[in-house]
Amino acid sequence: MRFLFTKNGKIGSKLIRWGSGEDCSHFILGLDSPNKVLESRLGLGFTEDDYAGALARNTVVHCLEARVTPEQSQRLYASVYSHCAGKKYDENGLLWWAAVCLGRKLFGLPVPARNQWEDKGRFYCVEILKGSERLLHEMLGVPLALDMLTPGGLYRALLASPVVVESKYPPTE
Repeated sequence: MRFLFTKNGKIGSKLIRWGSGEDCSHFILGLDSPNKVLESRLGLGFTEDDYAGALARNTVVHCLEARVTPEQSQRLYASVYSHCAGKKYDENGLLWWAAVCLGRKLFGLPVPARNQWEDKGRFYCVEILKGSERLLHEMLGVPLALDMLTPGGLYRALLASPVVVESKYPPTE
């Protein structure tokens, strides 16, 4: 199972990286069993694709590999898919996040713990893991607080797991 942290040349990606001060702007969950990627995309919402399709749109900045069993990968796939399938992208939540980033950049305001405009039935990229936090904690050994978490914040949180390692993408094996 891979956690891919990406960027692209679109203005939204550039603004997210500027606002967050991070080198990545998007998160993609990559599974080996089944060989799919799951992500939430602006305008499309939750999507399932193969690696080639997702990576034709994005450049991988960081790749983390979780050393989990195929059964664990399948359980996470089923959990994320059942929670997110058919759901739209959370545009309001993204607008709140953008306003918070502007406030932080321009006025030094702190980042609040909760997104005040989020729509519980919609997700932006990191939020596809909502609903699977307990399973992820069980599999990876680290708790994840996903509210107001950026792709870079998720990257740093996952590095604390004893079963997650930095990896090359595409894999060299």
